[in-house]
Amino acid sequence: MRLSSPVTTSTVSLASTNPPIGSTNSIYGWGMTCYSGCSASSQLKTATVQVTSNSATDAYGGQAIRSSRISGNAWRGDSGGPQFYNGLQVGVASTADGVSIQNYGSVAFNRAWITSVAGV
Repeated sequence: MRLSSPVTTSTVSLASTNPPIGSTNSIYGWGMTCYSGCSASSQLKTATVQVTSNSATDAYGGQAIRSSRISGNAWRGDSGGPQFYNGLQVGVASTADGVSIQNYGSVAFNRAWITSVAGV
């Protein structure tokens, strides 16, 4: 990615626990905004979801946070995007049905690995 001007920013804080069932979280991504005949979004999108389970499975068999749509949902191209609860990143987009359900790999479950690889 090439930016037209310098950017000053900070890193996000990572969660050490999963969000509570029923919590309202925010998701972000560049994924498709229709079911056929369109490509990735040209603008970063956000949606609001509600946590329905902390015992789902991500695409690689790890623990995931399952959410259902409130004002949008994850879809093709959103993989790797964040889910936030109370200002902390709690998940990483893994799988979605494109209609209402999405599974986000649990940051808390993978925290030791994240620290060992990234040092954060």
